Amino acid sequence: MIIHLILNIFINSVFSFLTIVLLIYALLFLFRIKNQRVIYCALMLPFIKLITDIFYLNFSTWTFLKGINPYFLQEGTRRLDAQIGLNALYLPKFSIQFFSIPNHWSFSIGDLLLLKCPFELKLFLLVVLLFGCVVSMLKCTQKIHNQRRWEKKVCMQSKVVDPCVFDSRLRKVIEKRKVEVLFFEKIHVPVVFGMFRPKLILPEGFFSKYSQEEQNAILAHELKHVVWFDILTAYFVTIICHLFWFIPLIARIKKHVFFHRELACDMGAIKQGCNKKILVKAILKTLDRPKFSLAMSFNQTHHMILRLETLLKIKKTYFFEILLICVFGGFLLAILLGKFWIF
Repeated sequence: MIIHLILNIFINSVFSFLTIVLLIYALLFLFRIKNQRVIYCALMLPFIKLITDIFYLNFSTWTFLKGINPYFLQEGTRRLDAQIGLNALYLPKFSIQFFSIPNHWSFSIGDLLLLKCPFELKLFLLVVLLFGCVVSMLKCTQKIHNQRRWEKKVCMQSKVVDPCVFDSRLRKVIEKRKVEVLFFEKIHVPVVFGMFRPKLILPEGFFSKYSQEEQNAILAHELKHVVWFDILTAYFVTIICHLFWFIPLIARIKKHVFFHRELACDMGAIKQGCNKKILVKAILKTLDRPKFSLAMSFNQTHHMILRLETLLKIKKTYFFEILLICVFGGFLLAILLGKFWIF
């Protein structure tokens, strides 16, 4: 029972994640969404669903608990339902599930695969997957520990910067979110870290290397990470990737998430009044990378050229685009509240 349930969750997570990723990219293409923050939030959804799906499991209708093998059901009583509608709270819901009729008992894609496997194979798969999860999470823990140790070292060796030297709009964000601004001589690019006590670290020579407009563009970008809690979501995605290490393409989707996160902060800086050409110029001046990826750095992106090209193509958002984003958000909510391949 326990072995079947755990393997069921693992197998369903693979199919659910890949299905939701395909749905989201299809919706992004269909609605032609250009807002990078919306794209970033949409690509976060498959990672969130890996956790929420565990709470959506319905044991009261699960055929396995009732001792029923879906393969032995009468022909014509098994069906795959794809439904979009409203739940009990009148919120949109989109689901893809296996059912038996007329009793409406449910079974998952994991059930269909596992019921064909001998017990020895299931036990072997469970040991391999759990061992992989333990090793992967130990690596994740070490990575986070190194990050935290580096952050403490930076804080101890840094000099405090008076926020009064910054633009008034930036100063308001710094004061509102209680961001501590520091100078650290051993970094080459601005970095933000700290989930609950955010710190903005500037390299020595920051004010001499960049013009006033470039400084404002860089700081506006970095502070957008703080405003949108990007540091917290970076930790979340990183932990999920290590926990569900066996899902194909999960590391690649993680890179896409972080890429659109950087573009979202670029867009936020431009909407705040920064000139996009000045921002591009500032990005080109910061081509070094920080040591740890869990810190939000100004130039941290996997596709710098694509980032710059996208940045230069950014246009004003019109009312019709806002309506499309609202409809797109409704589909995302339906996916979040729906069930995919689980019982």
